[in-house]
Amino acid sequence: MLCIGDSITRHGASERTRTNLGWNHVAGMAASAEENDYAHRLARLVQTALPDRRVELHFHIGGGSGKASQRLAAIDTVLPLKPHLVVVQLGEHEKESDGIESLKTNYEQLLTAFDRQTPHRPLVIATGTWSLGKQEPLPAKSATADAWRYTGWPATVDRVMADICLKHGIPFVPVNDLARNPANRGWGTSPGVKWHPNDNGHAGYAQKIFTAWQAATADIVPAKQGHTKTAATDRP
Repeated sequence: MLCIGDSITRHGASERTRTNLGWNHVAGMAASAEENDYAHRLARLVQTALPDRRVELHFHIGGGSGKASQRLAAIDTVLPLKPHLVVVQLGEHEKESDGIESLKTNYEQLLTAFDRQTPHRPLVIATGTWSLGKQEPLPAKSATADAWRYTGWPATVDRVMADICLKHGIPFVPVNDLARNPANRGWGTSPGVKWHPNDNGHAGYAQKIFTAWQAATADIVPAKQGHTKTAATDRP
């Protein structure tokens, strides 16, 4: 299982982060401990669902702060892992000044970077962007009229990423509902850390991604009871 992301996925600790951010441990930022971040929670959920397999958790946070272009530029460092499950958590560092086409091109290439992987292609699941900006209710005629959506640039980022996922049959997991709830953020001593999802927010990420994983593997996960497995669940 490979998690590609920014500080929500994993953030290191140093004297600088301790002094400037009050951040003193390695984890998805604003999780109180490594085991409480979404990646480790998700790994445990998948491990429980596949007790006869050993879940190995890997990260790709190299190349820069967290743009899709930066993760793509360093993708060769993780291609040899040949993961069975890839989670892509990005969007927060995309700049409007870079333009939509830049996001489209780099994000699509990143999501499809493992397509030629042999002997199996991984299951890729992507999350929407996390933003504390203004949200608006969906139109009343919408089937989910009680739901909300981002406005402005975060809405554009979410739409572009969702459209690319739809094009390639990749499950897309919006997280704007989590971001909208104050109970899902605010841990830490500095504004930079508090902006990120807290333990509750990370739990929400993990559950949403796991639900998408369950739906995508519904016809093959029962194979752990003795039927034929597909490569996507052999070793997340």
